[in-house]
Amino acid sequence: MFLLKVTGLILLLLLIFIAFGIGYSRIKPRYDRWYYNRLNLQPSVAPVALDSEVITTLDRHFSRQDFGNVSNFIVWQDGEVRYQFEQEEGNANQADRVWSISKSVVSAAYGVAIQQDKAASLDSPLANHLPSYADDINSDPRRAAITIEDLFTMRSGFMWDELTGYPSDYHRFAASEDWLGYMAGREMARRPGDLFVYNTANTILLGQAIGQQVDQPFESYVAEHLFAELGIENWDWQRGPNGVTQAGGGLYLSANDMLKIGQLYLQNGMWQGKQLVDPNWVAASTSFKTDVEGYLDYGYHWWVVPADAGLVESLAVKDVYFASGLGGNYIFVVPHLNTVVSITAQDPGGAMERAWPALRYFVFPALTAESQN
Repeated sequence: MFLLKVTGLILLLLLIFIAFGIGYSRIKPRYDRWYYNRLNLQPSVAPVALDSEVITTLDRHFSRQDFGNVSNFIVWQDGEVRYQFEQEEGNANQADRVWSISKSVVSAAYGVAIQQDKAASLDSPLANHLPSYADDINSDPRRAAITIEDLFTMRSGFMWDELTGYPSDYHRFAASEDWLGYMAGREMARRPGDLFVYNTANTILLGQAIGQQVDQPFESYVAEHLFAELGIENWDWQRGPNGVTQAGGGLYLSANDMLKIGQLYLQNGMWQGKQLVDPNWVAASTSFKTDVEGYLDYGYHWWVVPADAGLVESLAVKDVYFASGLGGNYIFVVPHLNTVVSITAQDPGGAMERAWPALRYFVFPALTAESQN
């Protein structure tokens, strides 16, 4: 009897597993296929073009917040806006906090420094670029071994968890009176380069390191050599103690200016005939460097969508990469379709991926079908 009960329980769990589609794809956000089927949002027939019918359907879903509290959703392709939703008129030009999209902008800034022949190599030790804190960093041989590349790949080795619990390690770091000193003496959990652990402080350290390399405060360097070149005027950064830029999540940008960042990368770092970002860095930073178990791949502060992910199932070429920020902020780049998608949302308590089905079931299939006709 006991064996029968156990067998029955296993079968029940298996049925639940199958019914909810768990494991059907490497990407398993909370708002994926089973959820949207249940809400009857997935079209019964895949769209064949980004036409008026698809646009009307998307407008309806966004207006009802079926895809979350999205402020802006802009699809740009081949030099023109193919689709745009604004929650309120003028939203696309309003700069809001884009959270960890800041990290991808830091990556772009490093690419600018490489293009200007000012950047240190990826294997350069962090301590070399924080001279005031070098003694503390070097007091632990594992900390002393942290390189610029380790910071970019989120494999610094620090004892860290900012994704669970409150206060998290990030909250404790942010409340400290000296951010750089806090990390210079931070306990290590493992050797650098061993394991991906998401850490916003890594990017703040990178911002300071880049500033040291280019001999200019990081914030002003980005403003002069990246934002000004792109025509981005409406921006701001949060700052911490001693004026340290919150490079890991404190940037404010508009949806239209986020498009420019994506277009710059789509064009391999070229902007209006000028090479702003080193093209080899664009390729390197948006290709696989680190596996994030059970989710996505990671480059140098850009996320890379694996070829077997459900998000890109309709695409003929699986070349999607993106910048991501808390609350549902995204810059998606799809090189083979010459497409950039900018999404802003202010929904920190919701699932970040709520707008993904708009891409997966509407935009990506429609653009793919057009490209094949």
